[in-house]
Amino acid sequence: MAKTKATEKATKAPEKVPEKAPEKATKVPEKATKGTEKAAKVPEKAAKGTEKATKGTKKKAVKVEKAKSLTKSEIYQTLADKTQLTKKQVADLFEALTELITTELSKKEEVVFTVPKLLKLRVIRKEATTATTKKNPFKPGEMMEVKAKPAKKMIRARPLKTLNDLIS
Repeated sequence: MAKTKATEKATKAPEKVPEKAPEKATKVPEKATKGTEKAAKVPEKAAKGTEKATKGTKKKAVKVEKAKSLTKSEIYQTLADKTQLTKKQVADLFEALTELITTELSKKEEVVFTVPKLLKLRVIRKEATTATTKKNPFKPGEMMEVKAKPAKKMIRARPLKTLNDLIS
């Protein structure tokens, strides 16, 4: 018997094509079928606009680019251009301002230093705290030890109206 090429191909066993792996298991346990009833109802609720339907949805994070802040030399150069001073003179001005603020705020009495049209600086003195035991907010019923902290000074800056109006 003479076989033609067409009959040879037809009589050959078909080549096995690798099957794609199933995306999800096709066999559903009995316990899981109870939850599928609820899952089927979710799109109906979403159409109605209830809050429960939106709970499971994921929101995409929006990436906000930060604006580049000026470097010290860029600030000096900008101020030098606007005031017709040299960069060295502007740097000396900032150095003198720093020394003035340091001497004023290091005084013993309550001092408020005002940078005209910009901000007010004042020193806040925090008293020392003793070591105590308090309730642990993360483990109810358990007590935790709070370490003693020494007295410290902090500088508080408060913007003045003209500075606040610039950003409004």
